Formats: sequence, C-alpha cells, structure tokens
Amino acid sequence: MKNRYNVILKFNFNNIIKNIKYNNITEEDYIVKYRLLATDLDGTLLNDQKEIDVETIEAIHEYRKRGGKVVICSGRSPLSTQWIARTIGLSGEPIIAYNGAILLDADGEIREQSVFPYESLMTFWEICETEGIYAHFYEGDKLLVPEVTKWNEKWIENNIPALEASGGEPQHCQRVREKC
Repeated sequence: MKNRYNVILKFNFNNIIKNIKYNNITEEDYIVKYRLLATDLDGTLLNDQKEIDVETIEAIHEYRKRGGKVVICSGRSPLSTQWIARTIGLSGEPIIAYNGAILLDADGEIREQSVFPYESLMTFWEICETEGIYAHFYEGDKLLVPEVTKWNEKWIENNIPALEASGGEPQHCQRVREKC
C-alpha cells in the first residue's frame, strides 16, 4: 500500500516531467517552482518494504536535472541516510540525520551537530535506570545499549553495520561504553 505522501510526491514530480515533455519546454525555459525538496525516508520515500520505486527515483533525477535540490531529512543515522542517498543517486546533496541533530554538507562532512554534555547524559541515564525506563544512545553511527533487546536486534538487522565514529571527549565516550 502506498502512503499518501509518496503518491503526492510522485504526482508532483510526474507532473513536472509531463509538463516538460508534452509542452516542449526547453531546459532554458524551465524554472523549478520549488527550488528545494526536503523529504523524509521511512513512510515517505520508502514504502513498507523499505524500497523506493523506480518512478520516484526517475522523477527525483529529473527534478535535480532541472535545477531542484533534494535534501533527505530523517531520524536515521548519517551512515544509513548516506547509504540510501548514494543508492538512489543523491550523492552531493546535504543530509539532515537523527531528526536534525546532525547536518551533513554535500561532501558528507558534519557541518553542524547537537551533542548533549556528558554530565546531562549521565544524569538522564541514572534517572532512566532508577525509574526502569529503557534508554539508548548514539555515538556517531553506533547504537549504545545497556542490554540487547528485540528492538536493538531489529535495529541492527535493518541498518548498515556501524562505523567507529565519535563526537566528544574520548574518556566520556569510554564511560558511556562501559555503562552499556
């Protein structure tokens, strides 16, 4: 079943393509009405089988060829998001990952990131432990967990193997790892 956003996205891209093909509009004459398309992955570009259909990929390429920019905005990790972007031919576009916590430039380098102070992280973790609330953390593209659960295993199964990456002081990262 296609979700509403995927249908709308394809409809808009396909209308752009039809307008160009059937009205003999030249590249020079064509102006992209929307200069930037910011899109999510899961439930938007990706269907229930975690695939993007060929028509949508072709429409994205046509949109870019006409001067439009495409930015993937996802709750996924940078590694997972970059892999999907490369797979569908969106290399060279900025990416927003971890729900806006990391911004990657067109070269895949971290331009901005939001990192919690170590003390705040430990306070949060202690509150969660005391209250019996599950919590996990990300360090770059690594998922740090206090225990392996079905959810963690599913995440590992659905994501690309983690890279060794770290943002922060090595001794603080090591303490978080030891806690996990």
